[in-house]
Amino acid sequence: MPYSFKRLTPSSLILVIVILSLIASQAYSFHYMAKFGPAVVATIDIEAVIANPSIKPKINAQLSDMAAKLDAEIGAKKKAADDLKGTIDLYPKGSDQYREAQDKLMRAVFEYQAAVEAGKIKQDAQRSKVLRDLYLNIKDAAATLATRNNYDIVLVNDSIADFPEGTEEEVTKQIGARRILYSTSTIDVTADLVQILVSQ
Repeated sequence: MPYSFKRLTPSSLILVIVILSLIASQAYSFHYMAKFGPAVVATIDIEAVIANPSIKPKINAQLSDMAAKLDAEIGAKKKAADDLKGTIDLYPKGSDQYREAQDKLMRAVFEYQAAVEAGKIKQDAQRSKVLRDLYLNIKDAAATLATRNNYDIVLVNDSIADFPEGTEEEVTKQIGARRILYSTSTIDVTADLVQILVSQ
């Protein structure tokens, strides 16, 4: 008499379903591998890319240009305040000229302080823009490299980054943020990617 699934307990039936699902999944995986082959994976060290002698000077130059412009603007505001500070004592205290000069000095000091704070915000925005643009360029270079060499996936190898000590929460965050535990150096294509970036 054929065996009937009706004789199985609910837990046994679930176990059978799980086993059958695994068998089907394994069979599909073998079929996929036989048809398409394993995925071709490459990795890059993104920190090494950013620190590369051919890349980092360009980043520093962009940031230096912005810093120089901001320094000039802030310097002009500071000089204006200093000049007014030097002339305020030329007038008798309590006179209309003294009060007018005092008001001008206060406005100049306020403008100088505002320029300093605005400069910090602009520099932070510029650093953010430079890094974002670099990341997008790296992404485009990775796509070009993958197309040339038939890579299916190009990953950022975060397993080689430093793993500093910290609190339990900090260490847990680091563990959760990382995606690669180990990668052989034979699939590292950082140097090839840098060449594409430099040639752009």
